[in-house]
Amino acid sequence: MDNNREQTLKKLIEKQEIAWNQGNAKLFSEDFDLEGTFTNIRGETYFGHTVFEIVHERIFNTFFKGSQAKMEIIRLHFPGNQVAIADLDVHLTNFPALPPNINPPAPNVIHTHLLEVFVLKENAWKMVVYHNVDVKFT
Repeated sequence: MDNNREQTLKKLIEKQEIAWNQGNAKLFSEDFDLEGTFTNIRGETYFGHTVFEIVHERIFNTFFKGSQAKMEIIRLHFPGNQVAIADLDVHLTNFPALPPNINPPAPNVIHTHLLEVFVLKENAWKMVVYHNVDVKFT
């Protein structure tokens, strides 16, 4: 059963990477919980699915338009049958501009550490926490 849960979550994260690289905020937000918590790389915190999708629609059409994300799973942890924690390293390239106050450590690359918490609700994994931290080394 653990292998099935792990494979399901890997597919959800792969879907996020594909959606980001397509600039598709609707698909990127699809598994975000209605009441989820989102903290971006600038430390701004938002609540709820609608805001998560709106913010990503905005960034996919502005400073991260055409950007490419590579999401590497560092660890998947299941502290309970209905909870999963994913630690990810994310490398973002091909962005035309930067959000205010973000200074990448290398030209044309933003490196973040992303923490995602998923909860199994009604037989579907929903992301309840998306916490992204800007990393100052490559």
